[in-house]
Amino acid sequence: MKQSFRANLSANTVQLCINQAFSLAVFYFLSKGLSKADFGELNWTLAIFLTAFALLSFGLDQIIIKKIAAGEDRPVLLSLHFFHAAVAGLLFYAALFILLILFPSFFSHHQALLLVGAGKLLLFFSTPFKALAAGAERFRTMLYMSVSATLIKSLCIGVLFFENKISLALAVPVFVLADASELVAGFLLTRKILKTPFASFPRWKAYRNFIKDAFPQLGVVLFSSALARVDWILIGFFLPAFKLAEYSFAYKAFEAASLPLLVIAPLLLPYFTRLVKEGRNLGQNESVQLLLRAEMVIACLAALCLNVVWNPLIDSITGGKYGSVNIRTVFILSMTLPVLYLNNFLWTVHFAHGNMKLIFRSFVLSFFVNVAGNLLLIPLYQNEGAALSYLLSVSVQTIFYLSYQKEEKIIGWPSLLFCSLCALCSGMLYKYSSLQAVWMLPLCVALYLFLLLCTVQLRRADWQTFKQVLKA
Repeated sequence: MKQSFRANLSANTVQLCINQAFSLAVFYFLSKGLSKADFGELNWTLAIFLTAFALLSFGLDQIIIKKIAAGEDRPVLLSLHFFHAAVAGLLFYAALFILLILFPSFFSHHQALLLVGAGKLLLFFSTPFKALAAGAERFRTMLYMSVSATLIKSLCIGVLFFENKISLALAVPVFVLADASELVAGFLLTRKILKTPFASFPRWKAYRNFIKDAFPQLGVVLFSSALARVDWILIGFFLPAFKLAEYSFAYKAFEAASLPLLVIAPLLLPYFTRLVKEGRNLGQNESVQLLLRAEMVIACLAALCLNVVWNPLIDSITGGKYGSVNIRTVFILSMTLPVLYLNNFLWTVHFAHGNMKLIFRSFVLSFFVNVAGNLLLIPLYQNEGAALSYLLSVSVQTIFYLSYQKEEKIIGWPSLLFCSLCALCSGMLYKYSSLQAVWMLPLCVALYLFLLLCTVQLRRADWQTFKQVLKA
């Protein structure tokens, strides 16, 4: 049964806030307790496997969400998806063992690879269950699926941190245990709450057709997955491990600032899919336009707050390790936030309409811009070069989406421009004021909201329209 947008928003917000809070706690304990070299090595290893398994997913999670939202058979889709995860994941891990035999010296320098890979393999096996819950718009169940893993990681890493025993050798097994718990929770909750058993063992013809449906999305996944962590991987190759530690800390803060996007993004795809199925014109839909403008307001507010609190807060809680050294990197990454929000919004519109070839071309373009930018800018500007390359690639992709809209033209750049300028002007108050830091955040936010009202990015009628969206 279709749930309201409000119920989905509430459940997804709770699950993301809980998971993000615990994840940030784990990240902080590791960044504070490990040396920069070990912290950088751990993040490089995680980046390798997160990229690899995202590539192996073939984008089937998005296909599953769309198919379930369209009312297709859930047990059959679950069985096909899990079969793919099992076969692809086990073949990949077998290839990893072959590489160990062929290149033992490389693995002796990166000893965490095999164990971290085992944990991420188990996590990969859990993706069909989470995709099923997302497609069914059961975001509370998604919370239950993932909360065990975040609790285990935060509890165990927290104990090691406060006992002053935290090390790479002890942290990695904790990650594996947490990943295994997420697989078990996903399996049990799918049976008990979602009431979706596995169908019969998939036949080769059914699996072939399933993968064939994903082919238009496959190219997108290949390039988008590589795009997501290529900067981390290349920093690990070009620069010392401590530089990746600094960049990963700044990037994690950037990801935390994008939490509202993580809340709203999973809701947009089934919502837009329903609107398209009903024959609605998204470009002329008032609720869709309001959602876009609200995203721009939130994105620029998050960017403003991140820059205002960064230096005094981060240096105080990390003992000066990651604050001032990352000021310029964080500023560049924060400029990406509103562009990233608009990018995701336009991607969802195109995906809901099935414009997979266009999406594929956009990711190919963005990928090559990002790789070229990283290869050129990391040796020259180090971490700031990686951040600038990411900003450039996301901007190019967004311009591409805007340029190739057809009958449902969504005008997103005016809100992006006005909200960004309002945030930038408000940030100037922080940069050139001599007031104490405790007063700066509320003053900057108040000025930002005032400027939004002046530029009509916030309107009196917005709340009534938004309430109608929540009831949808």
